Amino acid sequence: MKIKKFLSELLGTFLLVFLGTTAYALLGSTGLGSTYSTVAGIIGIAVVFGLAMTFVYYMFSSISGAHVNPAVSVAMYFNGTISLVEMILYIVAQLLGALLASGLLLGILKCIPSVSITTLGVGQTGYSSLSMISLDVKGAILIETVLTFVFVLVYLHVANDERLERLSGLLIGGALTLVTILGIPFTGASINPARSFGPAVIMKILGKGTALNQLWVFLLSPLIGALVAYIVYKLLKGEKIA
Repeated sequence: MKIKKFLSELLGTFLLVFLGTTAYALLGSTGLGSTYSTVAGIIGIAVVFGLAMTFVYYMFSSISGAHVNPAVSVAMYFNGTISLVEMILYIVAQLLGALLASGLLLGILKCIPSVSITTLGVGQTGYSSLSMISLDVKGAILIETVLTFVFVLVYLHVANDERLERLSGLLIGGALTLVTILGIPFTGASINPARSFGPAVIMKILGKGTALNQLWVFLLSPLIGALVAYIVYKLLKGEKIA
């Protein structure tokens, strides 16, 4: 049973990260389709992430809950939805799925002779020189914490309310679309440690960029946001905080 959950989280994260970061390659400001306006590109990327989250949730939620995000898994662990062993299993699967997704995207982009991976990247997140608006590290921590808080709070509420079962994927996907639109100009919109992990490691393997040096922000901030979301969720429900 745990193997099924592991594979579910691995494949779900793979699909989410591959589809979302491929949208970056096509629609980002330095992407293959860079003739798009910045606004159109941001919306396009966010919609791809949101739609990917929607169908991944409907495909895999009955198996593993379709967390596809270590921040969500941490919140679900504290909520008592999964065990400590399952949380660790989920996070390993999510990181591996993201790494495979970024590796596949790199392989595809390298088949295009005119593409510079240094310029285009593989959808990595970042601050300072890697931010569209040159956001500093303190701002990156704040925005990632807040946006993850919003997303995980929605996830906790929707996933644990049977009345919303039929709409759950749409609501969670919609929440991811919203926070991604807001987050792209600041940091590239992580809101998911796995989503940042895959591209950062691949760029490090290539010896290009500083995404891996900045990765700690996108590992730590979403986890803080997730824990705050869990606490607020419990307070709103009037339940005991574990």
